[in-house]
Amino acid sequence: MLRVIQISTIVLSLFGGTVFAHAGSAKGKIELIRTHYPGNAAWTPPKFWFTLKGVKSSDAGGCREWDTGTVLFAGETSEMYSTVMANYLAKQEIAVAYDMTEQGEGEFCRAIHITMGNPPV
Repeated sequence: MLRVIQISTIVLSLFGGTVFAHAGSAKGKIELIRTHYPGNAAWTPPKFWFTLKGVKSSDAGGCREWDTGTVLFAGETSEMYSTVMANYLAKQEIAVAYDMTEQGEGEFCRAIHITMGNPPV
């Protein structure tokens, strides 16, 4: 029984911390937003993506960058899209919580939640 507990402890220490090590948040103003037509299987709406001005991979836990050199965050709900679009139009900052263990299409970071406010969290 002691051996099982020791092995479980080792496994949890190896993998348990990994889940939290890559979680984080980034904030900034919306740079780009992209939606696709329904025939695009990888990005069928309500999936969409967006970037934040100046947010690089080093600012967002190693999330993959898009062609602009900024991190691409993948959103998956209509509510997230509405929030991102409203902030883009208002030219306000938002905060994006992401988790590298929860990656969206193309291994881009999946937005877990989006916060708006002045200033955002």
